[in-house]
Order: sequence, then structure tokens, then C-alpha cells
Amino acid sequence: MAASSDTGGVAGAKAEGAAVTRFDNVMAALGSVLFRWCLLEAALGAGLKPVGALEGDIDHVRSQRNMIVHGLVSVSIDPVTGTTSIQCKRNRNPGAPHRIFSLPELQAMAQAMDSCRLRLLRSQ
Repeated sequence: MAASSDTGGVAGAKAEGAAVTRFDNVMAALGSVLFRWCLLEAALGAGLKPVGALEGDIDHVRSQRNMIVHGLVSVSIDPVTGTTSIQCKRNRNPGAPHRIFSLPELQAMAQAMDSCRLRLLRSQ
């Protein structure tokens, strides 16, 4: 007789549900990065000009956004730790190892884009 899968099935379903939730979280963070970049780009397109340190900060988030948009390779969940991340090719150095962005890094990137946009709007 086969072993009952009730407990394993429930645990497996919970683990699978948790993995889906983590995947959804990283995809939501990725969408947030792209949406917030659009808002920043709209401010730049409206003729607002960054100056000083803000210009460098915008260049930094632009390079990260470009790496994601033009070099996204995969989204993964580590089966042991449950850590979610995305992997991107480094466009300027294709032979280099992929750049890995964790969920907290994506969230921080979205916040940095918002910060740049707000600083840009306040500077005018």
C-alpha cells in the first residue's frame, strides 16, 4: 500500500503556495521598477534637467534598468533558502557573470527611482 500523501500533499501545497507568493513578489517588484522608471522618464522628457549628484544617481538607476530590460535571463527561487532573484546579462561585458538582483535590491531600486524623480521635480 502506498504511503498517505495527505501530510506531504498539504506541506507540498503550502511550499508550492509560498514559492508562488515569492515569485509573485519578485515579479511585482520588477513591475514596480519598470513603472517607476516610466514616471522618472516622463519627468525627464518634460524638459526637467538633473544637475549635480542627481545626474549621477539617475545614470545609476538607468544603467540598472537597462540591464534588466535588455538583459533579463531568468527569475529564480532558491529551493533551499527560498530567496528570489532575477539574473541579467551584463550588456557592456557579455562574458562577465550574470548580475543577480535580489527582491530587496529590486525594491530599493524602485525607491531610488522615486527618490530621483521627486528630487528632480523639487529642483525645478
